[in-house]
Amino acid sequence: MTASPPIDDSSPPAPDRGRSLFGSLLLFVGMGLLALLLIDRGELPIAMPSTWYSDRTLWVAGGLAALGVGWYLLRDSTPDTSGRTLSPQQTRFDAGLGPPLPRFSQVVLYTRTGCHLCDDARATLERYRAYLPAVTEVDIDGDPGLIERFTTCVPVVEFDGKVRFRGRVHELLLRRLIAATPPRSTTQPGDDL
Repeated sequence: MTASPPIDDSSPPAPDRGRSLFGSLLLFVGMGLLALLLIDRGELPIAMPSTWYSDRTLWVAGGLAALGVGWYLLRDSTPDTSGRTLSPQQTRFDAGLGPPLPRFSQVVLYTRTGCHLCDDARATLERYRAYLPAVTEVDIDGDPGLIERFTTCVPVVEFDGKVRFRGRVHELLLRRLIAATPPRSTTQPGDDL
């Protein structure tokens, strides 16, 4: 009896080729219809059906529907264990980070009102929520000491009391930080198992 090779289930399933081709076709048909509708004022080099000129709304709706269905078919996704939906690229993207367990005991994001970089930092940290504890946000405008300390450097991100990012959260460096930090133990010292 021969042993079968181990199954590598770390890679996502390959997207259905027929679905991708049909989705691409619908996407291009929808774009083509809408483009023809924008250009046409009765001067197309090909004969169009009589409804082309009398029911323009129907053709616009058909073009938009083809675009939407094509986009939907091209949007491959796989459910994550946490309930969120990840694309195959994101699944492969997270593969090098290890198990989705928190790596730090505390993450603090220092922000200001109206700061678009703070919104970007929040979104980047949210993408890695499986590897981080709940992010504590602190608005520096309410504390003169924090304003003096971080004045124009926001967003600032601290991991376990150490400032790691100022002004922008660089995603590649965040990934390296997560990959280099072992997961936190879920048990406390002295707990009986």
